[in-house]
Amino acid sequence: LQDYLRRNTAPRLIVLGVYINRARDGSPMNPDLFLSLPPDLRETYIDRYRALDGSRLKRSYGVFNRLRAYRYRTTIDRAIKFAIVGGSRLPEVVKGQARFEASRPATLGPRHDIHFEARSLRDFLTVCNERNLPVAMVELPNHPGYSDLSEGRAAALELLESMAASDPLFSFRSFNDDASLEYDEDEWIGLNHLNARGAARFTSQQLVPHIAEVLAGLERSRGEVD
Repeated sequence: LQDYLRRNTAPRLIVLGVYINRARDGSPMNPDLFLSLPPDLRETYIDRYRALDGSRLKRSYGVFNRLRAYRYRTTIDRAIKFAIVGGSRLPEVVKGQARFEASRPATLGPRHDIHFEARSLRDFLTVCNERNLPVAMVELPNHPGYSDLSEGRAAALELLESMAASDPLFSFRSFNDDASLEYDEDEWIGLNHLNARGAARFTSQQLVPHIAEVLAGLERSRGEVD
């Protein structure tokens, strides 16, 4: 966000997807994001990573991710799949987002402890507060039944609600569980990702009306302040 704001006009609203049910899998920081940052923000990123994870970034992370064949291995993997099965199972990239036309059955997996970094989110919201940037936090749809396997979900939801209530610039809404549309099995591309048909329905029926409501509320509050 800080890097973006150095180069661009501040947005009217930040829509932040919050993935509460993610399993604690020890994933490292995103190399594409990290290696694209200027040196000062790389140091900030590393400091935050150490504070959250309690360990130093492995030297192999920096070495291997500077090798393009390793860093872009998923792209190479897609090229091989395309050569074998054609384009039907590959995504179309639209404005930086991968859009799948195909569907795939979901595997829910076992019960798991969730990976929810409250400190990272607080730091992000602090930056937004300092710059007077509104943030609409949203939980996107997860496959039915997955929330029931997520240990710690209730506490994370309670914390998110309290963060949203702490500042009139912030809001939180879940589109998961009882608040989700009912999706057919062929609207999912595996676990927790909607394909093009499901995503279009979610966007038009739930996300766009919600964002319009948030923006209208911000305009009303600004009018009251003025």
